[in-house]
Amino acid sequence: MKAADLLGLNRNTLRKKIRELGVSVYRSSRTA
Repeated sequence: MKAADLLGLNRNTLRKKIRELGVSVYRSSRTA
């Protein structure tokens, strides 16, 4: 596995986690 591929994977997973976090924060702020 190349370092570039590893970086790409990490970036994709990070983006997904950030999106999920943002959605949860958005929902909680909407209800609060």
